[in-house]
Amino acid sequence: MTKNKILLIVNEFPPTGESGVQRPVKFLKYLDRLNWETFVITPKEPVKTILDSSLEEDIPISSHIIKTNSWAIKAKSKSKIETVRYENSGDKRKSIKWRVLKGINDLLFPIDKQIGWVPFAYIQAVKTIKKHNIRNIYITAFPFSAFFVGILLKFRFGNRVFFLADYRDSWGYEPKIDEQVSQLRLKIMRFFDKLTLQKCDYMLSVTRPIIDEYIANYPFVASKSKLITNGFDSDDFKGLTPKVFKKKSIVYMGKFYNFKGSPIPFFNALDRYMKETGEDIEVIHIGTSPQELRDYVKEKGYSFYRYLGYKSHSEAIEYCLGADYLLLAINNDENSKYVYSGKLFEYIKVGKPLIAIVPPAGIVEELVEQYKLGVCANIDVEEEIYQSLLKLKKQNFSAIPDEVIYQFSREKLTKDLVEIYEKN
Repeated sequence: MTKNKILLIVNEFPPTGESGVQRPVKFLKYLDRLNWETFVITPKEPVKTILDSSLEEDIPISSHIIKTNSWAIKAKSKSKIETVRYENSGDKRKSIKWRVLKGINDLLFPIDKQIGWVPFAYIQAVKTIKKHNIRNIYITAFPFSAFFVGILLKFRFGNRVFFLADYRDSWGYEPKIDEQVSQLRLKIMRFFDKLTLQKCDYMLSVTRPIIDEYIANYPFVASKSKLITNGFDSDDFKGLTPKVFKKKSIVYMGKFYNFKGSPIPFFNALDRYMKETGEDIEVIHIGTSPQELRDYVKEKGYSFYRYLGYKSHSEAIEYCLGADYLLLAINNDENSKYVYSGKLFEYIKVGKPLIAIVPPAGIVEELVEQYKLGVCANIDVEEEIYQSLLKLKKQNFSAIPDEVIYQFSREKLTKDLVEIYEKN
């Protein structure tokens, strides 16, 4: 079969919004630029109520987008969909009502609520593969039920197709998942997790810990797995003008929370730092902030915090380009230790020193220290943050080498994907 064609089977696709959509869409965009003929099978209706039509701008005109029916259940947000995998709210688990609802959910949807799309996607995939003589198959999850399509295609076509399973998240081996779901459901999840890994020709993931965990449980994965992180799109940086600030600035792009990963220890540490050093610094926040946090800032008189609310992606990057420092805030819990924030890679492209308040001994801290991108501190520990600010003042950070930046570009990451298909 022809090797310069590829079929992407993608459940979460524009205009469906949120971060999980970007990875397959960016692969699609750059596969087209690398002269691959691309086909996409996706649900006719968005799988979430959160929409972002701007993501459609990255879909190549020449790509064949095939939309199918689905019996899946629409979710309001990513967190809503993720509840079919595991629950992480201690308060809810104390509720009898919640336990009953969770039990019903586990019985009805032991995999996930998008499983009703599988028969439609499979039938269309068979037709598309036959009609266009396609060998290369790319399927990404979450939702993990999408991998069922790949399993069925391998049973149907055998080695005539090359099925690559892209794990954006761990399936049956999330940290503490055995404490979060019923044992019956966990057995079902891990059975199909193992079957996916057995039937797929290659496995990708966005972080090394996910791959290492699978290799520890299924050693055969070692010979057919590869790390391809998320990254930044160079096109997003073209034609931008850095913002100009009147004083030294720290820019944060994204959400702040008042219940997890709170920035309050950072604000307290920064206030102390400015009082003791005499430096005048402003924190510019682009994104969303809970009212409780803004009330706290007002009560404490932290006039250095400037909340600008939502800005377009391009304008947000212009603020980052004009900053002296960039703030990265990640909640300190077991799951977050093994997750890269999407904005991390855009921050790397911007090239300004990072103030990374992140989980200790996590993969973000490792990356920041490996490439000397800035300073790190535990987001919950005010004294650590204060000491990191002192360290930042004393250190001179050199520019990030171009070769380091390029390895996280969507173009390079897509070339890494293509290399797998071309070598197998």
